[in-house]
Amino acid sequence: MEIKRSSHCVDRNYLVNNLTHKEDHNGSKEDKAGWLQFLRHLKSRGLKEQRLIISDKCLGLVEVLGEIYPNSDWQRCMVHFYRNVLGTVPWRHMRNVAAMLKAIHAQEKVEEARKKARTVVEELRKM
Repeated sequence: MEIKRSSHCVDRNYLVNNLTHKEDHNGSKEDKAGWLQFLRHLKSRGLKEQRLIISDKCLGLVEVLGEIYPNSDWQRCMVHFYRNVLGTVPWRHMRNVAAMLKAIHAQEKVEEARKKARTVVEELRKM
């Protein structure tokens, strides 16, 4: 998989794991103990320290990542973030709010994104 970093592309391996139910086929739960067991299993099978782990904000997972992969960065999955935010928005405003969020994320520089976020907050308060 090629990932664009700044102005160049680098090759990166990636692992996709998806626990979609409260209990997977082994009976593990999507809580802190379940994630700890799962990550220990991955590490015992050779999955070394990862630079970046992207996931939803499953509290059990976020809590144990530092125990198993202390040098890895964590980033919240933007799809899950959008779903969480839009799940609280009245249907009639959903399209506008989604466009506002995308406008923030489309900014290339952090300060531009912060400026856009402040503008979006002002617009949302008027709704």
